[in-house]
Amino acid sequence: MSPFLLGIHASVAAGPPLLAALPVGSWFQAAVVFGGGSVGSVVRFLLMGFLTPRFGRHAWIALFLVNVTGCVAVGAIEQVIGQLGGVLGMNANASRWTFVVGFLGGYTSFSALSVLSDQLWTEGRRVTVCLQAAIPIALAIPAVDLGRAIGTAFLAVAGGGTTP
Repeated sequence: MSPFLLGIHASVAAGPPLLAALPVGSWFQAAVVFGGGSVGSVVRFLLMGFLTPRFGRHAWIALFLVNVTGCVAVGAIEQVIGQLGGVLGMNANASRWTFVVGFLGGYTSFSALSVLSDQLWTEGRRVTVCLQAAIPIALAIPAVDLGRAIGTAFLAVAGGGTTP
């Protein structure tokens, strides 16, 4: 199990009695991840359909933009959830399952990155493969940090938290 999911499990066990009784992998968790993931996947599909034709031969940039904006969103959402203890009437754990694991898990796509890399490799575009694989990974952590800063700024403006 990933460290992230272990952290969720530990905080569920210490959380409200209803959620503490749900084991990791429960139907509730599966349902919120499924719901969030379904919506995230559709949003990625529509956004890729809009962006890809605009980049022509450099369509990998569209996937790069989706994945990096997903990293920014993870940082922002985690910051907001952490400060508020959850969103939309859900506690922090259900919020993370729905938006981070579900929605953003569906929105970002390692499998699409892999398929695109294979296609570019087959076309002999090896430098492009290296760039489109390395740049998003190199920018992932700074993008999450940017998202956390955006989340902190949002909370400061909305009055929902304190700034560090």
